Amino acid sequence: MRIDKNNPEFMKKYLKQAVIFEKQIYIWENALKTVDKKSAELKEEQSALVEEKSFAEERLSQVDVNVKKEIENSKYEVKRLSTSIKRIRIFRVCWWIIAILSAIFIISGEVPNPDFMPVQIVGFVLMGIAVVLAMGCLYLAFFDVGIIGDKKDLLREHSQKLHEETHIKEGNLRKQEINDEIVSISTFMQNSCQMINVTKINEEKIKSLLQDARKTLDDIYAMDVLPEKYRSLNAVATLYEYLENGICTTVMGHGGIYDTYEYHLRLGDILAKLDDILKKLDSIANIQSFLYQEVCECNKKLDKIDDDILSAKQAFDEYSAASLALQAQTNATVQYYAWKYS
Repeated sequence: MRIDKNNPEFMKKYLKQAVIFEKQIYIWENALKTVDKKSAELKEEQSALVEEKSFAEERLSQVDVNVKKEIENSKYEVKRLSTSIKRIRIFRVCWWIIAILSAIFIISGEVPNPDFMPVQIVGFVLMGIAVVLAMGCLYLAFFDVGIIGDKKDLLREHSQKLHEETHIKEGNLRKQEINDEIVSISTFMQNSCQMINVTKINEEKIKSLLQDARKTLDDIYAMDVLPEKYRSLNAVATLYEYLENGICTTVMGHGGIYDTYEYHLRLGDILAKLDDILKKLDSIANIQSFLYQEVCECNKKLDKIDDDILSAKQAFDEYSAASLALQAQTNATVQYYAWKYS
């Protein structure tokens, strides 16, 4: 191959080679961004699972402690309620005795002699006390039934739990539930680790292919055929289109590919930065149709590669989009060096 910077046919083939590897770099760089995003998500998920498992294990370790506290609490409640019920019963008996004595006093009592005023006053006071005691006894007999009934229900409940070992059984159920939860979390963690490993493999493979593509593109540009300012996907694709579609028939000088490119750039008909082109891709469909087609093709391949990466699949399985892109790059590299040394 003889290098001729001003030969349209040579430049068309040269620019075509540059376009191919600029596209590969575009694909692998964006795929690598997707890998980085997926890696960050998986690491965050793994961290959350570790924290969740640690919390579950802490809860598991507290079950026996809580069961012991519940048993002690039930024993305390049995003792407290038994004592309280016993006191209420004694208190109620005392009131009944006092009420009966007061009733006897009221029924059998005689009005004291009027000549003895102090005795009369004392008699009325004792009768009043007897009435109050009788009313209190009536309250205990009829209205206090609910209080002692509630206490008996609570006493029966705590006693039954102790007798049937309900606290221990419920504790065992809680431990089983937490153990099941820990097993489930561990399974998720294992799956997450597998996805992290797969994503790491994808990352290493993509980095390797990106490095290979850059190496070949550097070799293309090292031929010093193309001015440095035009060494980009959007520039080489546009320059190639000028020659391929007959827009330009020369390379250098007025009306050549560089002059035409600068002219359209000054008019604002074309965009110089790829980021701006990607934001307004549809707007270049007519003026830079070849670049538009090439970027759309790259994005279509990239979408399929990204789907595999985001699904944490082996992106380079047989017949996958990444494997096809790898094969295309391998073939293009062989063809480039064959052309270069022909």
